[in-house]
Amino acid sequence: MSLSWASWGAYGKQGASGGAALSVLTWLVLVRIQHTFTVPIPHAVYFWFASSVSAIALALANLRQAGWRRRSIAVAAIVVFATTGTVNINAQFGLDRTVGGFRRNPA
Repeated sequence: MSLSWASWGAYGKQGASGGAALSVLTWLVLVRIQHTFTVPIPHAVYFWFASSVSAIALALANLRQAGWRRRSIAVAAIVVFATTGTVNINAQFGLDRTVGGFRRNPA
């Protein structure tokens, strides 16, 4: 079943806006209500978190009624977006200096 570009655009808007709403809700609960973090969070972390969540939601929206090519690209995109967000948020805090640092065992 082939969908028109307008349908894919609608899925894209739903996915991206849903991801943005989820980002704001997460920020509201974790930062403002529960005060989970004891250190100030840099503005870049908010940007990378919202961008990653919105992009993942957009890729998830593309999984609906898609062919195998679009689904495989969406699954690969989810992995790329999650990795990119994780690495860039980590770079703001400086916990692990390299990507290999994520895999080390704590001493």
